[in-house]
Amino acid sequence: MNLRARTVAGLIALASTAMAVAAPGLNVGSKRFTESYILGEILKQTAQAAGEAPATHSQGLGNTAIVLNALTTGSIDVYPEYTGTIAKEILKLDSVPPLAELDAKLAPMGLAVAVPLGFNNTYALAMRGDDARAKNIARLSDLAAHPEVRLGLSQARDTMLPQVIIERRFRPFVEDHARAFWSAPNRCLVAHPEAERDLRAVLPTPTTDPMVVAIGPEGGWVPFEVALLEAHGFERVTAGPRLLRVDTAVPFLIGQLALMSRV
Repeated sequence: MNLRARTVAGLIALASTAMAVAAPGLNVGSKRFTESYILGEILKQTAQAAGEAPATHSQGLGNTAIVLNALTTGSIDVYPEYTGTIAKEILKLDSVPPLAELDAKLAPMGLAVAVPLGFNNTYALAMRGDDARAKNIARLSDLAAHPEVRLGLSQARDTMLPQVIIERRFRPFVEDHARAFWSAPNRCLVAHPEAERDLRAVLPTPTTDPMVVAIGPEGGWVPFEVALLEAHGFERVTAGPRLLRVDTAVPFLIGQLALMSRV
């Protein structure tokens, strides 16, 4: 049985209405994940095939805020985006309205929905049919009444349920509340692409001691955040020359630390 998320809508091309007709070319942008790379490349090659103007593709610019800033400042002219992201993250709406309403709400920002791309990216959770019928689970919201249901990860050897704590302000969290997470003798690391040392240099000998690793958001740490963590005992460490998304960086660093503990 599939429990489908109904809040994720289709993909469109989000464009700036300030694009000049006589512009020397079309500048396409994309976010830093595979689907966005591919769709951005499709937009570029489609524009090139039309032969009206040269087109370029600025790949993997970053998260929504970074790519949106590139769009509004004229660094790019268009990029592929989810209608759900436009509605909820850019426009701060509670639901996803029709495209005409999205256009009307984007207009004051100098933006518009350009080209519907013709498909959805709907996610689903799979559950055994007999269990779903026995527990009367047909929607994601039905899971709220069944805390005993355990989420499994399809690409994991075993499932370890994390403890999720949401803190809205970074500095008070670090200074006032988080010492319990990295009290001595825990070793504290902050993943940073500009760090000079990798894990092998920071941890030259195998260890099974408790470890705390801070991994930043999609847009990366800002200097203030790194300085604050270092002031509270964190050491910079790089995961390599390539920038990683959060959902890649977490298992990568955990896997590296697990391997190093066995050497």
